[in-house]
Amino acid sequence: MAKLSVKMLMIIAVVCGLIVASLMYIYLTKVNTREVSSEGVSVVVAKVDIPPKTLITTEMVQEKTIAPGGVQPGAIVDLKNAIGHMTMERIMAGEQIIDRRILLDAKSVGFTGAIPKDRRAVTVSATEVIGVSGMIKPGDSVDVLVTFDRKDDDIGMHATNIILQNLLVLAINKITDKPEGKEPENQKDKDFTVTLAVTPQEASRLVLADEKGKIRLALRPYIPEGDIIPATVVPQDLVASEWQTKSTPPSGGGGNSVQAPPPPVSNNQQPVISSGGIVIIRGTKMYVAPIN
Repeated sequence: MAKLSVKMLMIIAVVCGLIVASLMYIYLTKVNTREVSSEGVSVVVAKVDIPPKTLITTEMVQEKTIAPGGVQPGAIVDLKNAIGHMTMERIMAGEQIIDRRILLDAKSVGFTGAIPKDRRAVTVSATEVIGVSGMIKPGDSVDVLVTFDRKDDDIGMHATNIILQNLLVLAINKITDKPEGKEPENQKDKDFTVTLAVTPQEASRLVLADEKGKIRLALRPYIPEGDIIPATVVPQDLVASEWQTKSTPPSGGGGNSVQAPPPPVSNNQQPVISSGGIVIIRGTKMYVAPIN
């Protein structure tokens, strides 16, 4: 087989280079520009007046071919890039849909873009104890417990309950996201704030609890088993539970034990007093204790 001369190799290299350059030009032209016909360029325009903060639907927009010189900078040229996005300002019928006038990324509007559409952002103050040693981070979910003091005449006793469950943490102080690969600045040994996403009804409960009681946040696991049915706990429940534990005789029988109180009787129910029995009232609960 005859060897190619240097001149022939140069010619082949130049031809290959021209072919590659032509293919690259055609590819970049298709990627960066829309195919222009002899009549003009197709862009997306509004069919009707679209108010601000409105989700664009198929019925609101259409494609229209206009002269190349009439295309506005940033004009949307594909319907799929406009439908499903929200307008940031009013767009009149016949106007071209411009990328800077619609919300392509929720974060572009700031913190409000991070709030779910059916929620409100409410901030509560926290400490290391209230905020689970400062280990709560944006994106976590928490439950809210509240304890009311018996000094409050409307309550009449100490009481604790889980009032809200599975609340999204939107921010810690002004930190709204967790940096990749590292933990955000710790909140230990200082007061900080926690911003939660709540429904309007939950917002009222959270604010009242924060004003009238003492709240504490319970950090939920990454994959929780689900919500629970909360029950209000009062000190008498803890005392009764402890009494019940101590009253259980050791296995095998025998030995002295402290007798547990009988089951509590509702305030609306008159206790049945057996012969020689007495009524014991602790807080809001009544017990019937027999006399041995």
